[in-house]
Amino acid sequence: MPQRKNRFTVREIVRQSLLTLYGVMIFSAFTGIIFDQNLTHIIQNVPVIVILVPAFINIAGDLSDVLGSRLSTLFYTGKLDNRFRPFSLYLTNLTAILAVSFTSFLAAGLVAYLVAILINHSSVDLFKLLVVVVGAGVLSTFIISIIASLLSSIIFTRGLDPDSKLPPITTTVGDLVGTSLLVYFTVLLLF
Repeated sequence: MPQRKNRFTVREIVRQSLLTLYGVMIFSAFTGIIFDQNLTHIIQNVPVIVILVPAFINIAGDLSDVLGSRLSTLFYTGKLDNRFRPFSLYLTNLTAILAVSFTSFLAAGLVAYLVAILINHSSVDLFKLLVVVVGAGVLSTFIISIIASLLSSIIFTRGLDPDSKLPPITTTVGDLVGTSLLVYFTVLLLF
């Protein structure tokens, strides 16, 4: 079997990453706008949210990065094609990410509630808080995972390096989607 030339040199990885990083910087501004317009009011009324925001945003983004990395490995090893066949393998990976998402957001909600009690800011009902955190978190993870799946397929099909393009994009989209859903669920259920 002929040996394939490694097309992922340092120069090529940097070249592919720069355009992605510039786009991500611009897109990140939208997350800041949502933060500025909505979260200030929410934090004043539901201070436990300020404890949740960093963990909340990281969990969904990190889990979608894990799925994206798993998919690119499956693409490179030939176990999965760019149309996600066999679909059962893709579905197993997506289900595992969503299960981890559920437990992670449940734990984050419980920890945030306990910290809020310790600092005397527990004015919110635990059940409602968990519905907000788990509901917004799992939905956010699902949306970002679908985006990560589609992007990993497109990036792989074009012969680009998914490992240098996918994490910055999914993390940034995750920040925007996660923040938006957390704001929406909080306003819907805690006000």
